[in-house]
Amino acid sequence: QSKIEVLSKKSEYFEQLQMPIKALQCREQMLPFMDRDNPAGILSFARNIYNDNMEFEDENAAISVLQYMHKEFPSDIDSEDVHNLAELLMSQKSYIKSSEVIIKHCGVVVQFDNVVPSAEDLITSLEAFERKEVKLNSLVFPALMPVDLRSKLVQCFVRTKVLETLSVLTNLIKSLADTDVENFGDIHYDIAETMVECGYHEEARPILYSLVHSDKYNKAAVWQTFGQCLNALGDLKAATEAYTQVVEMAPGYYGARVTLSSLLQQMGQNEVALDVLSRGPSEESEASADQLLLLHKCQLLHSQGKMDEFIVEARKLLSFSFPGQFSHEFIRVLLGIRTAKCRRSILPQFLTNKRVDSDKDLSSEIPELKQGEEKKFRTNLWDVYIKLCNVMHEKGMMDELLETAILGLTSPAFSHDATMVKDAEFLCLKMGPVSINIYHLARNMILEEKNNNQAWNLYSYIFTRVREVADLRFATRALMKNPCSLALGMLNGNARLISGTYKQALGEYLTVFKNAQDNDMALLCSALCFVHLASQSYSVKKNVLITQAICLLQAYKELRGECQETYYNLGRAMNQLDIQYAAVYYYKKALELPPVVADEQGTFDLTREIAYSLAQVYIKSNNPVYARYYIEKYCVI
Repeated sequence: QSKIEVLSKKSEYFEQLQMPIKALQCREQMLPFMDRDNPAGILSFARNIYNDNMEFEDENAAISVLQYMHKEFPSDIDSEDVHNLAELLMSQKSYIKSSEVIIKHCGVVVQFDNVVPSAEDLITSLEAFERKEVKLNSLVFPALMPVDLRSKLVQCFVRTKVLETLSVLTNLIKSLADTDVENFGDIHYDIAETMVECGYHEEARPILYSLVHSDKYNKAAVWQTFGQCLNALGDLKAATEAYTQVVEMAPGYYGARVTLSSLLQQMGQNEVALDVLSRGPSEESEASADQLLLLHKCQLLHSQGKMDEFIVEARKLLSFSFPGQFSHEFIRVLLGIRTAKCRRSILPQFLTNKRVDSDKDLSSEIPELKQGEEKKFRTNLWDVYIKLCNVMHEKGMMDELLETAILGLTSPAFSHDATMVKDAEFLCLKMGPVSINIYHLARNMILEEKNNNQAWNLYSYIFTRVREVADLRFATRALMKNPCSLALGMLNGNARLISGTYKQALGEYLTVFKNAQDNDMALLCSALCFVHLASQSYSVKKNVLITQAICLLQAYKELRGECQETYYNLGRAMNQLDIQYAAVYYYKKALELPPVVADEQGTFDLTREIAYSLAQVYIKSNNPVYARYYIEKYCVI
């Protein structure tokens, strides 16, 4: 008695401190010390504690209290106590323990391998049944057993997914199915839904049929479960009718529309399938404004080959979060940002119609997505994005293609996936016309792919064709951070050669050659720097410069080897230095050799360029006959 008083005062004290959880725990600790001669009072007190635990959503504590009641007062508890404990155990997927509670307290007789286990061995036999070590032979239940407990017992055995058929539960299921569907329809639906989820579709079909044809349970959720059952059984026509009922009763339920569209497509009714995805539940909430329906509509249009409609719907889907047109300023800033995180943070500042939180996940943006479906939706959306880019490329829609490619960088669905962001950046780089915007994107790419020759070649291609780029500070800073980078050395040398600062270019090329003794391109470019310096009118000691240029050109020839390209470069250098006899000699040697890379189109064949340069030398020497000879032989088609 003293223990109870102490715990009671502690409970009151915690109540005064507004700590109801602690107070409830103290009351629960009073149960073992209460007078055992008054079981009704103890059970009433325990039920109050159970109700309080349920209000605080503490299922484990509620289960603990109910288990104490079942263990200490098995003959005084009622069917509601059994039902509450069984339901809580089922919510935690403890189906074996739940079935043990129902069997033990409801007088159910079960037989495993022709043996009826005792009350002490029941849990062991049920666990062996779950492991498929024993077989359930029979199940006999009392005639007065409550309907809700019979339903829970069926659900427990079905959810174990051990029984190949439900023949052993036939009498138990029949006793439930024979009850009035209008009064006990919720129990019918719980059993049928459990059967459908666990793969017992044939057994669930008659129960669902009676439910959908009742007055009280002719609802969209019941029709949907019935449609799932029929679809699993292969009855496409009946399943289509069931899902049609769902769409009519609940027009805003996207899942039913998608499934109905899929069933209609399987039946060959493609136009009707598209119409199901296009019809919205109201004028204010059209299917075109629903990303999920629009996604499936795009997939359906692409599979049917309706590419024009697919382009319209896919662009609408991708730009769902970002209404309005992209300005040139927006594109310039977006492609100039290096990281995806910074890009997400700056997006809302450029959206005129509404501000978007780009850090939200898809589940918050699309509430209909169930947990774990975000990745699947993202993958399907990415597939539509790639298909759209391919279709636009095939149709030659290059202007629209760049904007679509940029959508891949702005979509919240892709911005958190590093691989998708990288692929979207490459698409922008590949599809977009060469401009200052594409230059910024290429610059960001080489900072991440410093050892990738293809990335450097692509950057150099864009760099040499963008006339707006005159600032060499980027290449200089990058070279200071990576002094051993041959690509950056050549890049800085080329930039300075183009700008006319030949001495600085010469320093860069010689540094590259010092780090890579087999780099013939660095030798050629170094020789060209001397050639340009010797060609300037204000240069001093030109003979020394020419001598150095010729020495480097000869070293280049030895390193590169004798070929058409080598002699052509030597001829051009001699021509610029105005050493015409040497230029003629090298040009003629070049004409005698085949191209370094042979192909049918003659892409790398320098024959026409060589012949034209040789003809210009003869024209300058007042020898038009020889000039005409080489033009007609090599340049006239």
